[in-house]
Amino acid sequence: GTESKLLTGKGPVFITLEDQDIRADSFSMNLESEEFTASNARVLTEGYDASSSIVIHAKELKDQKGFKTGSGGLITTCSYQTPHYSMWAESFQFYPNERVVGQNVVFKNSIGPLPTPFWFPSYVYEIGERKVVYLMPVFGSNRIEGTFFKSTFDYYFSRDNHGSVYVDVMTKKGIGLGVDHHYGLTDTIEGDLSYYKL
Repeated sequence: GTESKLLTGKGPVFITLEDQDIRADSFSMNLESEEFTASNARVLTEGYDASSSIVIHAKELKDQKGFKTGSGGLITTCSYQTPHYSMWAESFQFYPNERVVGQNVVFKNSIGPLPTPFWFPSYVYEIGERKVVYLMPVFGSNRIEGTFFKSTFDYYFSRDNHGSVYVDVMTKKGIGLGVDHHYGLTDTIEGDLSYYKL
């Protein structure tokens, strides 16, 4: 006869995978492919360094050997039970030790001066070794630019097609628009394009 290769559980269920702790109301795992799905899941994983962590809450979560996709996801680096700040994503992809990518994203912040909620069509949060990405608008003044407002918006179409758009408003220089775009045509052909115009 055929033997079932499916393991299921109803919650709360606790799963530990490498550097990730997962709690879910229910889960189903294919023992041959090691793929699993979970409902009402909470994932705790390492952030950009060993002293930080990322918490992902998802209505539905799928894991294929570490690569996670989900829907109805709340993602935060705040360790409080009710996070002070978070992003909610209609759908998301989690690349372990690389990035979290969300689509139809709403940011919420209960501390600081940022008015929220704030919506983005897509957002990329880099994990691990990364350059610092400032998505918060920058306000200031200097002799060359005058009073200025500078903002950056990330976009993400795929791992090989993503970048940032810059919109700067300066009283002495005018409006500056720019883009940094990363592309990958094949595994060995990739590059970056940058353009900025006042």
